[in-house]
Amino acid sequence: VVSKDWERASEMLVKAGNLRRSSPGGFLGVRFTALDALISFKVAQMSTSFGRMKWKRRGIKAMRLIQSWAKKGNVNVVHLLHIISAELAVLERKGKKAEDNFKSAVKVAARNGSLQDKAMAHELARAYFSTQGDNFWADFHKKGSKEAYFEWGAKVYVEDDKLGR
Repeated sequence: VVSKDWERASEMLVKAGNLRRSSPGGFLGVRFTALDALISFKVAQMSTSFGRMKWKRRGIKAMRLIQSWAKKGNVNVVHLLHIISAELAVLERKGKKAEDNFKSAVKVAARNGSLQDKAMAHELARAYFSTQGDNFWADFHKKGSKEAYFEWGAKVYVEDDKLGR
């Protein structure tokens, strides 16, 4: 996911099977579910009609599980839900909803101390704004992702400038 190779990530996701069984409500299960939804929506954005619907359904299924955890009071998934909601909005071409969710994802991840997810939210927002031709917000989010990755300790990633343009 860090390399933004969504097709390869989707192959790995399918090959791994359902990792939630090994850690249904634990950290790994939550992380897997969030990545399942994120990868599914990113692949759907790149796919043709049949593939788009298949991956979108998979992403929505994972997203509903995360929504259920949030409704039960798990505050540690709220920022992940915003990230995933933003990518679903991108898929559905709902720009304002995507922008609002990216903004919320950054805020909530920062408030919860989840630096890696704050960085990822900034990075995904940067990619979105770049495709929209909005260089101001793309640059803003690139700077935010670099700062969060650096603060998290991923200095080599930042120094190698793997964050794209």
